[in-house]
Amino acid sequence: MISAPVIEQVLCTPTAALPASWLPPCGAIALDGSALFAALEGVAPVWLPRPIAESDATHKQWIPYGLIQEPSGRWACYRRRGTEFRLHGARSLGIGGHINPVDAPSGTHLRHPWHALLWNGFLRELAEELPTALPGRTRLLGLIHESTSEVGRVHLGAVFLHKTDTPIPMDSGELHPLEWLTREELNSEDTSDIELWSKLALQLVPSALP
Repeated sequence: MISAPVIEQVLCTPTAALPASWLPPCGAIALDGSALFAALEGVAPVWLPRPIAESDATHKQWIPYGLIQEPSGRWACYRRRGTEFRLHGARSLGIGGHINPVDAPSGTHLRHPWHALLWNGFLRELAEELPTALPGRTRLLGLIHESTSEVGRVHLGAVFLHKTDTPIPMDSGELHPLEWLTREELNSEDTSDIELWSKLALQLVPSALP
């Protein structure tokens, strides 16, 4: 007997439950963790089958989106492959993906699971895609959103900055070959093939960083 395929469940929030300021037509919203999680207090996580969520603009799918910076100040960049065919071929600076029930904190009695959901989701994706980068320091920078594309209108990105403790080999993890680009290179070279979310996420990086 052939078993039915497992349908991925993804973390969502009803669009109407989110502050309007978080959902610009195309923009980045600087936001620290305390403000983010305070706004989500009382908003229950919603798990939807991914095939339904991908065409349901009444909900936003949460995506932890991590910018990876090595000690020299260079940023990780890779060419999109994977399950999201609508982004194939674009260059990306963001490591992350959908949040699944496996990322939920233990103890269903918890009133405020959002912190654990977002951080667990990001760290799981980093461990799967670039495990050699795990030793390091991570902080939340804010949110990115755009409704100008088919992908963007159903997703909301939580941007993390992860600074690694040591340089990362270019052939490391699932994302090889990696490029490591300086901020000057990102500002000066042709960036037409870099995905919009990466450009928005970089707007949240403090200008004092290289």
